[in-house]
Amino acid sequence: MEVSGKKFYNADGAEMECMALLKSVGMNTIRLRLWANPTESWNNTADLLIKAKKANALGMRIMIDFHYSDTWAYTSHQTKPTAWTSLSFADLKTAVGNHTTEVLNALKTNGVNPEWVQVGNETSNGML
Repeated sequence: MEVSGKKFYNADGAEMECMALLKSVGMNTIRLRLWANPTESWNNTADLLIKAKKANALGMRIMIDFHYSDTWAYTSHQTKPTAWTSLSFADLKTAVGNHTTEVLNALKTNGVNPEWVQVGNETSNGML
């Protein structure tokens, strides 16, 4: 939303950065979703790091939600990342493990230690 020029204002009408505004009204935890290889520039690892570092600097608790998809993943829509579609089961497990480890190491390297990690999103009917 920020990239598209959306502005956020507190109750007094003063413009504020979105996450700082949320923190100022009592939010202390944020859930950040992550897609494997999205076609857009958000919800990828680089975007996640920007958001996670902002939240961390504000002292917020952080949950990382791995969708293990290139786009929204939810109960009726669990699509494998395009790069993983032809992998064998063994190679798929390796890809999931590598992706998860790489992202968590990137967060750690940037001083962000998530309190929670959500494996998959709305996976009641399975994933991948």
